Amino acid sequence: MQKAPNRHKFCTTDPMKNILSVSLLLLAATFSFGRNAAANKHFATWEKRYLHDGATAKTQIYAVVAGISDYALDQLDLRYCDDDAQDFYDFLRNYADVPAANIILLKDGEATRDGIIAAMSEIYAKATINDEAVFFFSGHGDEGLFVPHDFTGTSNALYHRHVKNAFANCAAKRKLVIADACLSGSIRAGSAEGDMPEGVQSNQEVAVFMSSRKTEYSLELGSLRQSVFTFYVCKGLEGQADLNKDDVVTIEELYRFVRVKVEKDTDGKQHPVLFGSFPMTMVLVHL
Repeated sequence: MQKAPNRHKFCTTDPMKNILSVSLLLLAATFSFGRNAAANKHFATWEKRYLHDGATAKTQIYAVVAGISDYALDQLDLRYCDDDAQDFYDFLRNYADVPAANIILLKDGEATRDGIIAAMSEIYAKATINDEAVFFFSGHGDEGLFVPHDFTGTSNALYHRHVKNAFANCAAKRKLVIADACLSGSIRAGSAEGDMPEGVQSNQEVAVFMSSRKTEYSLELGSLRQSVFTFYVCKGLEGQADLNKDDVVTIEELYRFVRVKVEKDTDGKQHPVLFGSFPMTMVLVHL
């Protein structure tokens, strides 16, 4: 298979590029797609009803979706990260029927450090306890951070703690991070890495799904014209991850499906990571 430039800690060996090593504050986290309208009736993605204090309330999704292929520093440019973001946005709009007003899509020059932080602050402030907050990122990553459009090598990093803080200030009971970036597993700093974290019931359901371990690079594949992780997240949510054929996709099923596919297509070089505080039976998609 043809591999596009790797999204990683920009090393000096070809075809990889190196990013300036930075001293980071690591975070202990608590913490694609379009289909025609006719298909929407078959999908009730994340549109569940939750019981709170005896009342039934419909869940609303509030999402920030960011993807950067065209960086301010030309040597950082990628191929398909903006497409990843567009695909995930289209999924939310066309499958999950999330109102446009509930999503901020930031691509390339729009996805600056301050732009992403401001978008999270704006959108997540709308959420109530019955709702779900989603953050999707596709682009470069480094240990303890995501790399926004305006990253200079020494400034304007989007640290994982920025995402954590945005979620901490959000009232939503359910929170989900999906990131397709190199070294993204470092968001789990301070925790032991395992094949499958145990989900636990809690007042806050927080799931973090990263494309790679904290020492690994995340790959784009020219044969897919997309990042391999996002591609299989898409396929899984469309139904391929319904492993037991019960017409729902749980977070555990999505993880197991994506992990197997990504490891195979990257020849074992990339291992997705899932962790957080949530029940493994948490339903993402009703088919």
